[in-house]
Amino acid sequence: MTLNTTESKDPLILKWERRKRPSTAYAPSLRSGATMALWANRSTGILFGGVTDEDTSEETLESVFWNDLSVQLINQLMKI
Repeated sequence: MTLNTTESKDPLILKWERRKRPSTAYAPSLRSGATMALWANRSTGILFGGVTDEDTSEETLESVFWNDLSVQLINQLMKI
C-alpha cells in the first residue's frame, strides 16, 4: 500500500492505493519481534532479526530465530 496525497486538496484527507508486488521482488518471511530502523539520509528502512513460531501440536512450539538483514528503499514505496 502506498500513501497518495497529491490528488486531495485538503492536507488532512489521505487516499491509499494498493499496488501489486512483482513476482520477482524479495519479501522477508512473516515474523514478530524484528527491529526496524529508518536511515533518513538515504531514504532507506532496515529490518533485522525476528522470530517465527510454528505450533505443530498442542504441546509443542518450535521457534525459528532469524538473523538476517533486509533493506527497503522508501522512495519506491511512497509516491509524492
